[in-house]
Amino acid sequence: MRSKCHPQKRAELMLVLKEHGALEEYTQLQNNHQKTVAELKDLAIKIENLKTFEQGKSELAVEIELLQQQSGTDLPERKAQK
Repeated sequence: MRSKCHPQKRAELMLVLKEHGALEEYTQLQNNHQKTVAELKDLAIKIENLKTFEQGKSELAVEIELLQQQSGTDLPERKAQK
């Protein structure tokens, strides 16, 4: 909630903030915060992509192992049929 302030008083307060560099510092802090939030979102996406990749990699390793086991039993059976 914004307090009601006489326009002249508000202008004086803004001038004091400007003279002491507070407005510029606040703006820089906001910019830094927005940049950090964007970097965090990017990292969260990268982490999620990595988790998905690792899960797919694990599933593929299991599938390869199963195929190797099947081929290990299938080959002797085929030789026995000859």
